Amino acid sequence: SVVAGVEQCDMLRTTGETRYLGSGHIFRLLTSTITLNLSTKLKLRGSSWSISGACASGALAIAQAAELIASGKQEQMICGGAQEISWQSMCSFDALGAFSSREGEPEQASRPFDQDRDGLIPGGGAAALFLEERKSALARGAPILAEIYGFATTSDGHHIAVPSGEGLERAMRLAIDDAGLTPADIDLVMAHATSTPVGDEKEAEALSQVFDIKNGIKSPIVAAVKSLTGHEFWMAGASQVIYALLMARDGFVSGHPNLHTPVSCAKGLDIPTSTRRASPRYILCNASGFGGVNACLVVKVVQ
Repeated sequence: SVVAGVEQCDMLRTTGETRYLGSGHIFRLLTSTITLNLSTKLKLRGSSWSISGACASGALAIAQAAELIASGKQEQMICGGAQEISWQSMCSFDALGAFSSREGEPEQASRPFDQDRDGLIPGGGAAALFLEERKSALARGAPILAEIYGFATTSDGHHIAVPSGEGLERAMRLAIDDAGLTPADIDLVMAHATSTPVGDEKEAEALSQVFDIKNGIKSPIVAAVKSLTGHEFWMAGASQVIYALLMARDGFVSGHPNLHTPVSCAKGLDIPTSTRRASPRYILCNASGFGGVNACLVVKVVQ
């Protein structure tokens, strides 16, 4: 489809005829392309729109869906995120210098929180969750995996591409407070941790502050799943919630195989390097994006 799109644009430039683009071309370019297709195909008649918050988009969609249900404005919602691996978007990230240069050993290239990390590995796809008001789910006998227990969003107000860490720290604290919990109640953190030099360091510092690691407080398990999946960009905030629920359901937390020498600011954080048996109840999911956007979700696993 990418090649076809390029050929269409070339024909437009050569002839000046917009008909070469095709009448449906516009529907491939909209921010709301996914939601308009889902609403049409599934015959949905409730609220429907797309959220753009860079790599926090998936988490923001889940938070807003939960908020709509909690307010009584919607009873059921499909929410999530998606990322198309197109050459245009990948070239843009490469121009930013965000990618790892380990082309000869791609399986070892994504190494969140490791001293030798040098950039991210791109991933993509789609991830969606079905959220429903609890009474409605129980009434129809639906299997309930978890509850969205709390959430918060913040902005760094710092830099368009460089995170401050303070904004994420504040979002984590606010989300935990919104859930009526304390940091000590969190069993598992799904870190944003994309394997970028600055981003991982700032997140590790924020985690250490929130969980008071410097004073010897025991760290929750910190999962860095992007060592296995790569960074899924706009999809990541939603997919990591799904990964967390699958791990909780099956009683394990995935390991980080590429963590050999943790950065100094991650000292004290419990980051497994191999699969570990665990049954987390309260899970904190972090997501951050360009412009200093932060979204944190607290999920309570139904056991």
